[in-house]
Amino acid sequence: MMPPQAPRLFNFLRLSPAAFSLSTLLLLSSILLMMWRGFHWGLDFTGGLSLELQLSQAQSTESLQQCLQQAGFPQAQIQHLGSSRELLVRLAPSATLSQERLSQQLVTVIQQQLDPQVSLQRLEWVGPHVGAELVQTGFLALLASLLAILLYVTLRFEWRLACSAVLALTHDVIIVLGALSLLQIAFDLTLIAALLSVVGYSLNDTIVVFDRIRENSRGYPHCDTSYIINLSLTQTLSRTLITSATTLVVVLALLLWGGPLLQGFSVVLLIGIVVGTFSSIYVASALALKLGLQPQQLLPTVVQSED
Repeated sequence: MMPPQAPRLFNFLRLSPAAFSLSTLLLLSSILLMMWRGFHWGLDFTGGLSLELQLSQAQSTESLQQCLQQAGFPQAQIQHLGSSRELLVRLAPSATLSQERLSQQLVTVIQQQLDPQVSLQRLEWVGPHVGAELVQTGFLALLASLLAILLYVTLRFEWRLACSAVLALTHDVIIVLGALSLLQIAFDLTLIAALLSVVGYSLNDTIVVFDRIRENSRGYPHCDTSYIINLSLTQTLSRTLITSATTLVVVLALLLWGGPLLQGFSVVLLIGIVVGTFSSIYVASALALKLGLQPQQLLPTVVQSED
């Protein structure tokens, strides 16, 4: 059977050496950054104070954040609870002040500058032991998701494609973690959720490409593997770019108008979408080719009955 005539077939694999060089550079840089600078662990992992405050009048989180920053609480995290008069304020522990003294100082600052009738409703302390458990649980969740993806893709496709998908996803996660280390964004549970979202997004793109590779392999089993990969990437390119562009619009909106609590989440998604789109086009399929993928390996198994 003759190979299909794809309009303007782009030779993606021609750029695979340059893409692999760029990926290797980004991976090594990310690993060195994580070893050298580490992460800026947020309050979810380091522990700290959690205060629930009741205001007499509504206040925006921006004004409260600016007030606390000027008073010497630059890392305070503020969010509304139910209404604009109920606040949850989270503070990092202090080496010189006790928990009670630190909470009294914060309440005094709000009383003097914003609301004299503010009242402290509840005060809780989260120790570093809980933070260490959260670090372990978060990274175990990432590892479990990658192993589940390996099993799923192996059962659905073939082990070469499964290994390529998991390696590409690991590539995406390491580069995003390196960017977090470089930017020193506060690492909290929200960023763990963002990393898992990046894994799901990148996997979705990769599965679409692998589905098309399998379909073209079954339709044209005698074509060259590189031709089938280039054909499949060309056929799915518009879908990949449109999906990435529309998702980036939403993420940029979150980054610009989502407030400080969603800033880290938005940055992780922004970097993850760009890296995931790049890896689904230039990394995952090229890795499968290097692992020896052949179109005949994706053909369905023919079962002959006794009759």
